[in-house]
Amino acid sequence: MTPNLKNHCLFIFVFLFVNTLFSQTEFKKGAFISNTDETVECLIKDLDWKNNPNKFKYKLTEDGDVKDGDILDVKSFEIYGVSKFLRAIVAIDRSNSNIDNLSEKRGPEFSEEQLFLRELVPGKATLYYFEAANFVRFFYNLEDEKITQLVFKKYLFDNSRIGENNHFRQQILNVFDCEDLSVSDIKRLDYNIEDLTNIFKKYNSCVSGDIEADYDEKTNKDIFNFRVKVGIGSATVDLETSSLNKKFDNEFMYRFGGELEVLLPFNNDKWALLIEPSYQTYTYEEDTGLGLDYKTIEIPFGIRHYFYLNDDSKIFINAFYALIFQKDSSFSMPNLELDMSNGQSVGIGYSFKKLSLEGRYEFSRDLLRNYHYMNADYNQIALILGYQIF
Repeated sequence: MTPNLKNHCLFIFVFLFVNTLFSQTEFKKGAFISNTDETVECLIKDLDWKNNPNKFKYKLTEDGDVKDGDILDVKSFEIYGVSKFLRAIVAIDRSNSNIDNLSEKRGPEFSEEQLFLRELVPGKATLYYFEAANFVRFFYNLEDEKITQLVFKKYLFDNSRIGENNHFRQQILNVFDCEDLSVSDIKRLDYNIEDLTNIFKKYNSCVSGDIEADYDEKTNKDIFNFRVKVGIGSATVDLETSSLNKKFDNEFMYRFGGELEVLLPFNNDKWALLIEPSYQTYTYEEDTGLGLDYKTIEIPFGIRHYFYLNDDSKIFINAFYALIFQKDSSFSMPNLELDMSNGQSVGIGYSFKKLSLEGRYEFSRDLLRNYHYMNADYNQIALILGYQIF
């Protein structure tokens, strides 16, 4: 196994191991209604489902056994203030949304299924949501009427052209009788959470004068965070050539830069994508003239997982793959031209309000990638301080 492959395998193993080690189970107050119409108060595991579930885990007490609630046995379940799911037998169009696999039929291709639909907007007109691996569907009903899918479909015609069936606009126009809603308002609707929740809220307000509590508050949350970051660390180099085998002493390295974080819209903001450009510098020199002047601009792309302790503090783990661009870096003796490989790293840290502190381990990277019989493996550990600007 090559050193690079070893680094890749170790990189993946460490991230998965730490993630498993710190894995959390969070149960929140809620209730479900059984097939016998019994309302059971309980604690439900909040997974902030991206795809609609067909079962959930619950406990009757804090110290009670964890049980499964199944769609076959439960009419509805709710985590108070977070989400509500209703069991329904509906006609759903599962037409593929992938451009390479579009149907040539313009109309929906319905099949009858029993699903847990997520309630987005309750009221005289209720909006529901269903998401699976490759598609999203919205459903609605008026008071106690049958739940119906709002139809939107991309399809193929004339062999290569892509059309859109936006029948959901006509469906809404047919049932929303309100002077505050114009035809142009409905014709401008897109098939997404924001547009549809807004139009349903507007209609419910129009016909009843008020709006019931809904579960779409997460659509308005900030998903972008930016931090300035500075760090100090220890670095060393293992240099091997045909005439020299030398391990450089540990020396301080310095880094500064920024981090853009994008929170993913599921699993309670526990996952995020990252980009963290930084400038790094490390210098080593001996009386013999042997030395290294290492200056780089690095652009790591990564993933982060949070473990919330309370509203203000959390532990997190990172994994990064970095593009590395050298800036006037060189060995002073022997006279070698640096051409370094890209890097991988993992880290673990703690965040309190706007401050964060992280320990970062950089896997070995070769600074002499283009020399077949020479190696210069650069290794680094660092302590990184961050401050959130927004």
